[in-house]
Amino acid sequence: MKKSLIATALAAGALTGGSLLSAAPANAYVSYPEGGTWDYGNSGSTWSHYHHPSKVHRSTACNSYTCLRSADAGRGSWSRATVAWTVTGNTWYYYNY
Repeated sequence: MKKSLIATALAAGALTGGSLLSAAPANAYVSYPEGGTWDYGNSGSTWSHYHHPSKVHRSTACNSYTCLRSADAGRGSWSRATVAWTVTGNTWYYYNY
């Protein structure tokens, strides 16, 4: 049953000229909060990378299904969190202390 549903969906997409897969929009940002550098966005994946020269910090990237938090990064190092892109629910966070 599952195979026939997939085949039917693929055939419908081919007949209408449509695609069942859509590309992730490219949204990339860089900002400089609290004396650090935050690189975040989505383009095929959703990411949050944060660097701070004098504070311990971490990053979190979320999609519709899950959030992934990086390990704590030391002063002067990058924290990196990356998850798969989803159509909705992509969010980014950083935290330092």
